[in-house]
Amino acid sequence: MVYRDEHLRGWLPVLEDTPVGAFGMFYLAVDDFDAYVERIRPLVTVQKDVMEHQGQKLFYFTDPNGYVIGVTQKQSW
Repeated sequence: MVYRDEHLRGWLPVLEDTPVGAFGMFYLAVDDFDAYVERIRPLVTVQKDVMEHQGQKLFYFTDPNGYVIGVTQKQSW
C-alpha cells in the first residue's frame, strides 16, 4: 500500500520524524493471525499492538533493519 505522508505519520508515530516524501507499507497476510502474532511478538519491536480497523485485525512491528511491517489476517475472496 502507498500512503500519504501525513496519514502514515499519524497512523504509526514511530515514523513521525523519518525524513521521506512518501511511504510504501509492506503487509504480511497470514493464515492464523492470532498464532502468528503470539509467535513473533517476543522477537520484534512492537510499533502498534493488535487493533481492529474496518473489521480487520492489524499488528505492526519493526524488523531488525528498522522497517515497519504490518500483519493482517489472510482474506478469502
